[in-house]
Amino acid sequence: MIPNPSHSEWLQFNLLGDPAVDLGDRVIYRDMCDLVISPDDISGVRYPTRSVNSSSTVSPVYVTVRNIGAIQSGTYTVALAISQEGIMPQLYTISGCSPLKPGACTTHRFDWEVPEDIQVPVVIQFHASVSGAGKESWMGNNDATVSSTIIDFYPNNPG
Repeated sequence: MIPNPSHSEWLQFNLLGDPAVDLGDRVIYRDMCDLVISPDDISGVRYPTRSVNSSSTVSPVYVTVRNIGAIQSGTYTVALAISQEGIMPQLYTISGCSPLKPGACTTHRFDWEVPEDIQVPVVIQFHASVSGAGKESWMGNNDATVSSTIIDFYPNNPG
């Protein structure tokens, strides 16, 4: 039996199988939010620096969370894991983030404490995830991973 294309269940999924990819999703899931993090939503400073006078270096990493659902999300938590081969991941969490209205986005800043003994060049993985927002239309788009190669840290003087 061939499905009737005018049937509402037939229209609820796109060809990728992810009902949240289609931005028209708000019409389909009227009673759900959908928080999304994509790889393009994770970024850091283009030229990381290292202090010449102290041993600690902090480099900002930014994660953007978008609500592509139909209703406002609840409060949520954003987590960021930063890892490199042979070293335990550094975990950062921001809890109690303000709810996002439909179509809204917000960017969260994480201050990455660069390990003192980091050897360059190095491949760093940034894995961001969002959770706890309430009833979501699709959970498969709640996290993303980006790999970045740091060739060198540029020296700077604090202040």
